[in-house]
Amino acid sequence: MNGATAEQVPQLVNVTIHDWERTRRVEMEGVPRNVTFAELVDEARRQMGLSIDTEYQAVRGGMKLNHMQTLEEAGIDGDTDLEIHPEVSAG
Repeated sequence: MNGATAEQVPQLVNVTIHDWERTRRVEMEGVPRNVTFAELVDEARRQMGLSIDTEYQAVRGGMKLNHMQTLEEAGIDGDTDLEIHPEVSAG
């Protein structure tokens, strides 16, 4: 049988998060795949010392990620690099 079984998919992953300018970086080891991007971004924001008055968005490969989606739902099953960007709201 080919394909990954539940036992082969890691339940914990390592995530490296950069800010939008790539001047700050946080490495998180052993992140549960059931964590939402909102939780992940909040922790990265805290560790980077970014403003709490600004909302941030997780970005992977230039695409914004849904705040309420978990890493597992997004298909993240190994070491991953993400960026966080300030959310821009229209006028």
